[in-house]
Amino acid sequence: AFAQTFLDVLARPKAFFSAMPVGHGILKPLLFFLIIIQAVALSQSVWQLLGIIPPSMLTENLGRSLQAALVLVLYPLEVCVFLFLDTAINHFFLRLFKADTKGFEGTFRAEAYSAAPMLLMIVPYIGLPLAMIGVVVYKYLGLRHVHGATSKQVLAVLVLPMLLAMVVAIVLTLVTGGV
Repeated sequence: AFAQTFLDVLARPKAFFSAMPVGHGILKPLLFFLIIIQAVALSQSVWQLLGIIPPSMLTENLGRSLQAALVLVLYPLEVCVFLFLDTAINHFFLRLFKADTKGFEGTFRAEAYSAAPMLLMIVPYIGLPLAMIGVVVYKYLGLRHVHGATSKQVLAVLVLPMLLAMVVAIVLTLVTGGV
């Protein structure tokens, strides 16, 4: 089921997101998301053990084995928290622009399944930028076709939070004297 869903999302996103049922809860999309994230975490652990990629700043003073183990546990938790926060923020903006037709569950499903390109992150260095681009494209398609939103609405939903985050970062930098 995972492989078929993965292929459907990537090969036929419009059909997949348009026909995606809403009202069945968030467990299946969350499991789909977790499988991808755990595969990425496992690959990151292997690359760290082999010394191909450096450890994160939080774990750089720990041994390689402990670093790899922490990646397997902490990375999926961290990314799941981000998934829920990102979904909440995007859903807020969907409601603001009157583009919310399938509720929070529809937004969550679109976000979770649009994470399919994150599997590219198993490739060191080049996988991350490719995955980031892919996720944004599929998130756009997911939100557009799940909610039946216009292109302008979805672009505003995706761009506004980034612009607000940049403004906040600039203000915080100026206020704290970080420049």
